[in-house]
Amino acid sequence: MEIGLVGLGKMGGNMRERLRRAGHTVLGYSRTPAVSDVASLDELVAKLPQPRVIWVMIPAGEPTRQMISLLGDMLSEGDLVVDGAIRSSPRVSTATYTRAGWAPATSRRWFTTASSTA
Repeated sequence: MEIGLVGLGKMGGNMRERLRRAGHTVLGYSRTPAVSDVASLDELVAKLPQPRVIWVMIPAGEPTRQMISLLGDMLSEGDLVVDGAIRSSPRVSTATYTRAGWAPATSRRWFTTASSTA
């Protein structure tokens, strides 16, 4: 499986390495060029085969809302976003995606998985 991973901090960077050790191809994007596999989010999306899987490992709240809005403009029918940010409730996650235009009737898919309880 080929996966795009956005956010290569402590948790995202470790996730990338574990997925690679399990045999997956992972392209990581970070605002920190030294750890990023691609130069931009556009390049990440362009290099992944369709349907794309992009796992987002950035802080919850405004950073996640901004990223989902950016990805919404780049992704196509059948693509999937795995949101690894911490959520206080499923309603918060649903509101984030609805505000970004990811209404249930659209063909873009997403799901939320809390990656930490800290």
